[in-house]
Amino acid sequence: MSNSVPGTPRRVLPPIATGSDRAALDELENSIQVELARLRASSRGPNQLSYTVFKDAFDQLIQHASAYCNLLTAIKAEYEAVIEDLQEGQREAFYLEGRLKATAAEPTTVVNYRRRAEELQQKMSVIQRDNARLAAELDRVRAAREAMLKKDEDDKSTQKPRRTDFRPIPGLTLEESTDVKTLSRYHAKLEHQLKELHVSRNTKYAPKVKKQELKDTLTKQVNMRHHLADRTVRLKNRCQKLKVAVEVAEIYKENPPENHSMSDLITMALTTQSMGFAFKGVSGQRDTPFSFEDDDPNKEKEAEMLLEYIDKFHELFDEECYQDAAIHAANSPKGILRTPETMAKFKAVGTEALLAYCEALMSSVSALSHLPSPEVCLECVRCALSQHRLDLVTHWIAQNSLLLTEEIANALCEYADQNPLSSPVCLALAQAVFTAIQAHRQAAVCMCRQGKVYNMVEYAHGTGTFHKADWAHVLQTCPSLELARSLIRPYNDQPPALQLGQAVSTLLQTEDYMTGLQLLQETHDKFPAGSPSGSLHHAVFDDSTTTYESWLHIAETAEQHGYEDVGLELLTTIIVKYVLNKVSEETASIQYLYDQQIS
Repeated sequence: MSNSVPGTPRRVLPPIATGSDRAALDELENSIQVELARLRASSRGPNQLSYTVFKDAFDQLIQHASAYCNLLTAIKAEYEAVIEDLQEGQREAFYLEGRLKATAAEPTTVVNYRRRAEELQQKMSVIQRDNARLAAELDRVRAAREAMLKKDEDDKSTQKPRRTDFRPIPGLTLEESTDVKTLSRYHAKLEHQLKELHVSRNTKYAPKVKKQELKDTLTKQVNMRHHLADRTVRLKNRCQKLKVAVEVAEIYKENPPENHSMSDLITMALTTQSMGFAFKGVSGQRDTPFSFEDDDPNKEKEAEMLLEYIDKFHELFDEECYQDAAIHAANSPKGILRTPETMAKFKAVGTEALLAYCEALMSSVSALSHLPSPEVCLECVRCALSQHRLDLVTHWIAQNSLLLTEEIANALCEYADQNPLSSPVCLALAQAVFTAIQAHRQAAVCMCRQGKVYNMVEYAHGTGTFHKADWAHVLQTCPSLELARSLIRPYNDQPPALQLGQAVSTLLQTEDYMTGLQLLQETHDKFPAGSPSGSLHHAVFDDSTTTYESWLHIAETAEQHGYEDVGLELLTTIIVKYVLNKVSEETASIQYLYDQQIS
């Protein structure tokens, strides 16, 4: 910047006058050109040394032009300061560019580190699980080894020294004693005999202590029987004397004799009775009846017959004649063997023996005219189904041989779920059982599972006991579009079983929730918006049971699953309905306050 005052002429430096100065300038310029040529030849692009060349040339010029030394030095210092600032800016820009690249690459590095950390964490969890499993297995092996060693030590401490028996095996020759096959057969035979001995010990025999206990119990019962028999005889004699006295009193009252009093006649009658003669009235009109019930010998033998029957059953059972034992138990007198305990005894043997008992039991129902208990009937049905004998269950139900219960119907439904090929027959039987016991809701579900939707609707309406909760349960258990259509339509001039909102809300609670959305779409397509009757708009307004929150949930679900038109129409309709309900409530409250003020 110049320091001259405005308005004054600018000072101009004097020209180079001398020849020496001109020569020096030319030499300096030539030197600059030579150095620059060398730099261009040695490197491509801009070179930092060119600045040094001009800097040295400028220093030489300052030394040569001593008159302008201070001025040129100041100019040179300013230029060098500017150049230093530019170089510092370049270095800072290069540093910032590196920082920027590092910052841009930092998220990728963090993601890689996190991914690596997750992989290492997974490997650590796998290693920890393997270590825990191996530690547990090692502990188990150590415990088993310690138990085995302890057992061996106990056996060694308690076991007596075994003596080798060189005696031959009874019933076998020397050759048979050395034959492996013969020894195996003989071993199997001994095992069978041992099993029979165990069975006999548990069923046929008892300890001596038990025998003594039974003998004491029998003695007590016999003594009690004798005591009761003596008391019975005394009471019978007393009753007989009272009857005689009553008869004498009646005769005396009808025709009193002149020479005898009532006490004399009673004494004579009792004396005659004790002598074994029948009393005859003094008037000779009638004999005094002496009829007393004697002990029935058949009743005395009845207990012995029952015991013999039970012993025969145990004998057949021990001989493994399960078919004969089943028939014997099913036809037992007074049903003493038609009990759950007998069934448990057959069940312990195996399914085939239990099925034989069930068949015999059901076959004897018609002859005895007595149904088994509900527990026995249920066990018979389960046994037949476990053997895939659905024909037996069908026959028993048709012959009314079972005491039908809800558990039997549930067992049939479970069998239908496990065996799809037998599902129609099982569901029909379950429906018949539910109908017989008046479990109408379960019967309706069975009919829906068979595809009999319209028959179910007719049956349910015919019972007169179906409520909205029952209809919703059936729809939730058997969700289908056909069933939903039937429930939201009027039936024989009766209101629908369910409103549209109730049906859709029930279907949305099931896994087949798309059926509810299809029902909404079908209603929307059948009666589009603006239709004079039956539109989705009217269905929402006619539904007084579905709440605002339920409708809002239905609309949101429809929009989430691609039914935007249905969801939008539902949303606008329920908002309008909500506003109208609020307005009507406010109007009613204002009218009530107005009536209160007037009154």
